[in-house]
Amino acid sequence: MGRWKIIFSENIPNQDFVLKRLGAEAQALIDIGHHLRNPVPLKKKDRHVQNFAFIFFSQLDKIRNRVLKIILGLDDYQALRIGKFRLSGENHQWMYDRYSLANELKKCNFQFIVHRTASESYIPHWKSFNLDTEADGTVYKPDSLFMEAIKPFT
Repeated sequence: MGRWKIIFSENIPNQDFVLKRLGAEAQALIDIGHHLRNPVPLKKKDRHVQNFAFIFFSQLDKIRNRVLKIILGLDDYQALRIGKFRLSGENHQWMYDRYSLANELKKCNFQFIVHRTASESYIPHWKSFNLDTEADGTVYKPDSLFMEAIKPFT
């Protein structure tokens, strides 16, 4: 549980700040932490099955990785790991602030470049789409950067 120790703990320092900064994702992790601290009791037989399954599948993963290292060699195995990471979801190759992103948009001939919130747009009724907000209007990922620009017809 190492790196998740704080977010899974019972008393999170500055919890309001964490939720304001990370939004629904942090709340989901806090809920998981609550579940880990207060698990639903299992019958003795079910606990044995659960423990066996955990050990079995964790060992399978280790064995698979060792076999891949042998077959591919260390360099190709590392390349595979990097590739899997890159395809695994949200990771970033570049990071922008509103100034540098606005400059890149200008270079691509965009106009009317503005910094926005998750619920603002030139698009009518944007807020009602709830693309980056929860149903109650709270921002799903408050630490996101929202920019908007218009590309003119040429």
